[in-house]
Amino acid sequence: VFNSASSTFYAPSNLSGIDGMKREQIHSCLMWRNKHLRNDCVFVITNLDTPGMLGMDVARVLAFFSFRWNGKHFPCAVICWFNHIGDAPDSDTGM
Repeated sequence: VFNSASSTFYAPSNLSGIDGMKREQIHSCLMWRNKHLRNDCVFVITNLDTPGMLGMDVARVLAFFSFRWNGKHFPCAVICWFNHIGDAPDSDTGM
């Protein structure tokens, strides 16, 4: 079991810096800074044929773990999916 994982992805914008490559740490731990539970949210590509956010779903990471089987390493995450409510951005957050 791991407390975090690193994600490297391409995000073409000025905020991402040179060439649009960005790296984020995703956390899932019982004691964040010895105080609180932390379970980060992530975007998961669920439809490769649909571009942008329409091809993604949102989930909360509950745990990271890995295992070996037949000599091959399998990194895994246990997640809790968020439900889709409507098909338009939220009026309060714009997301």
